[in-house]
Amino acid sequence: MLNWPDKDPEATYRYRWNPPLDAGDKLASASVSVVSGDVSIQSQDKDDAGLTVVLTGGSVGPNLLRGVWLGVSGQGDDKFIALTVRQTESDRVVAAYGTDTGFLAWLEDHGLSLPADAPVPAVLRTRGTAYVDGYETFWTGSRSGGVMQELGWPRTGSTLNCTIAVADDVIPPPVVNAAYRAAWLEASTPGILAGPVSTPGSRVKRQKVDVIEREFFDDGAAKMGGGPAFVDSMIDGALRQFVCDSTGGAFMWSLGS
Repeated sequence: MLNWPDKDPEATYRYRWNPPLDAGDKLASASVSVVSGDVSIQSQDKDDAGLTVVLTGGSVGPNLLRGVWLGVSGQGDDKFIALTVRQTESDRVVAAYGTDTGFLAWLEDHGLSLPADAPVPAVLRTRGTAYVDGYETFWTGSRSGGVMQELGWPRTGSTLNCTIAVADDVIPPPVVNAAYRAAWLEASTPGILAGPVSTPGSRVKRQKVDVIEREFFDDGAAKMGGGPAFVDSMIDGALRQFVCDSTGGAFMWSLGS
């Protein structure tokens, strides 16, 4: 039996089911139906490799679904899928940016989905947040709540692109979205946020915007206080706008020479 991640009763979730096709085979048909429970199937979209199912509603409790598939080769089978509807971790205060509902909406907006065996959204957000806060050593300002504040944001004295003051009681949307992307990356490839490190000597440590100047690590390895070991270009681009060097010039982390 396949187990899909828990669903909040008030949220709309996207799930992905990839039947065990033989090499070179393609899906001729596939569908999912509700056997027990009251979760609603909003849509089902088939491609050559699998089925994307959007579920909505449902009362708190267990649900049982049944998936049926047939390959072009004539091979086919069915699969029972267990799904629990429960009030998710978004109702509990966790040390993470955003909310479970916001994370799932972000996935929906970007056409992404979580693997069936992924941890619950709150756990993924916590990991994504920890990764994003790895950039804090380069951010302007300091934590608004001082040493007892759990997260890097909100901040006092922070600026956007070194010029625009950021209010000391807000968490900028790019920070939240960066945490969501990091969470999705961690769900898709567990452990990716911890590495791998870049090719020796190939990671750019500092790059000024108005003056061509680069500083490289001597071996490309992660160092204490040296920022994240794994660098994603989209997250890097979202967070670099809160970074300035001592002269007020923006700089960024990136991969490649």
